[in-house]
Amino acid sequence: MRRIPLALLLAGTLLLLAVTPFFGSLPLSPLPLRWDATARVRFRVLRVPRTILAFGAGALLSMMGLLFQSLFRNPLTSPFTLGLSSAASFGVFLSLKSGLLLSLPFLAADFNPFSFLFALLPLLLIYLFSFRQGDLDLSNVLLAGVAFNFLFSSLVLVLHFIVSPEQSFEFFKWIFGSLETGGYAPACTVFVLALLTLSLLLRFHRELDLFSLSEEIALIKGVSTSRLKNLFLLTASVVTAILVSYTGPIGFLDLVVPHIARRSFPQRHKVLLPLSAVMGGALLVLSDTLSRSVVAPAEIPVGILTTLFGVPFLVVVLLKKK
Repeated sequence: MRRIPLALLLAGTLLLLAVTPFFGSLPLSPLPLRWDATARVRFRVLRVPRTILAFGAGALLSMMGLLFQSLFRNPLTSPFTLGLSSAASFGVFLSLKSGLLLSLPFLAADFNPFSFLFALLPLLLIYLFSFRQGDLDLSNVLLAGVAFNFLFSSLVLVLHFIVSPEQSFEFFKWIFGSLETGGYAPACTVFVLALLTLSLLLRFHRELDLFSLSEEIALIKGVSTSRLKNLFLLTASVVTAILVSYTGPIGFLDLVVPHIARRSFPQRHKVLLPLSAVMGGALLVLSDTLSRSVVAPAEIPVGILTTLFGVPFLVVVLLKKK
């Protein structure tokens, strides 16, 4: 019974990936023979790598959200809950103020080292506060992460008052995410990272099934919970830090997509992981297409659209649980 909806999902995703490069601020004719030189460059150099980047980023965000929700057994957790995005934002803002970066290389989808390094800072602090007697207390991890999230968010607000309006505007564009690419290199990097992450997590799909029930059950079944908690937390943090360094923070996909996957196909992680990846990639491709088409020739930051879509959905999910 589930094979038909899954086949429709895959077919719809492939169709979406095929047609979205034709849409944008300047729609392209579906007949390439009618394209001039500018249209060919727009399609090959801008639209196609942007679609690849969007799909890879959406897949990563959704898988990391599913991983965190299974690990913490909390439907409202994600790597961003631990303060990774706010710390990355603080790093980028600090580099702007100090002049270490004359412009945000992220805007061309180049790797931003300041974002990456600061995004990993909460992980280090969380280990200092939550690692006790050779094991991680997940409740302490979550509490410490929320605290550091507020801390770095407050520091970002402080910096808002001491930077120039031009720097503040550049940062505003960064903090809501963007998928403007610097070509195929960053797009393919993120896409390959998504494939590698999926293959790694699929090796532990049984352990994730047990973790989603309870840590005690996983321990009884012979799972090395301490080792896997470290592996999962480190993997999610590093992958999210790399992604944010390319795209900036893109919110709510990591919270929303795992819920959609579980409600549509209540399966084990062997199915949920690739399903979340495909759904997340497709939703971000669709959101990015709308972001550059709705108010063309202007462009809405894609993170704003994902938030507008995500908040009502989460409200519906919470109301249905009552």
